[in-house]
Amino acid sequence: MNKLFFIVTVFFFSFKLSGQLVLTPDTLNIDFPQDTAYYDIHMTVTNNYNGPVSFWWRLIKDSTFPTAWTTQVCDLNTCYFENVDKCPKNNPNTLAAGASSDAMYVKLNPKNTEGTTNLWLKIYSNSDLTNLVDSMLIVVVSQGTAQENLIDEQIAIFPNPAINVFSLKGELNNADQLEIIDVKGRSLQHSIIETGKYYNISGLPTGMYYVKIIDRQRHTIQTLRLLKD
Repeated sequence: MNKLFFIVTVFFFSFKLSGQLVLTPDTLNIDFPQDTAYYDIHMTVTNNYNGPVSFWWRLIKDSTFPTAWTTQVCDLNTCYFENVDKCPKNNPNTLAAGASSDAMYVKLNPKNTEGTTNLWLKIYSNSDLTNLVDSMLIVVVSQGTAQENLIDEQIAIFPNPAINVFSLKGELNNADQLEIIDVKGRSLQHSIIETGKYYNISGLPTGMYYVKIIDRQRHTIQTLRLLKD
C-alpha cells in the first residue's frame, strides 16, 4: 500500500511540473555566418510551482547536425565540456518557488562549416530523463562568412533611437521580412516588410535590439542595431 501511494505521488508531482516548470522560448530560429567562433543560444527557465523544483536536461541533435560542429551546454550550475549532451544524475538544477533564470544557454561552434539543422533542449523532472517537463526547438542556419555577409548600409532604421514605432529607409526590393531579437539572441517579433510601413515596438522594454532583414530565401541580408527609448 505504501509503495502504491509513493508511485501515485511521484506521478502526480511530475504531472504538476509539466505545466509549472516552463522553458522559453518554445522555438528559436538563428542564422549566423559559418565562420562565427561561437554563438550563444540563450533561454529562460521559470518555476511557477509553489515550491522549489529540481530538473535535469538533455540536448538532442537532429541527424542533419554537421559532424564538424560542436556544442557546449551551460546550465544553472556549470558549463560542461564540449558535446556533453545530458545533465549528470548527481548534478540537478534547482529553482526556488516562483524563480526564473536566464543563465542557461547552449554555445554552438560551426567550425567554419556550412549547415542547417535542428536541436532540442529538453528538461525533465527525474534524473533518468523519462519524465519530460518542457522542451525548446532550436532551428539553426549557418552559411557564408562574416565578410561575405557585409554589405553596404542600403537599409536604415528611422528614427533611431525610436520610442513606439520605426520605419525602414532605403533599398527594400530584396527584403521580405524583419525579425527583432534581443542582445541574448532571443526572437521577439516578426513582421512582413512593406514600403512606408511603421513597425510597432511599444511593447518592448527600453534597451538595445537587433533587427534582421531577411530575404525571400530566408537569408539574412542585413542586421541593424535598434535603440528603444
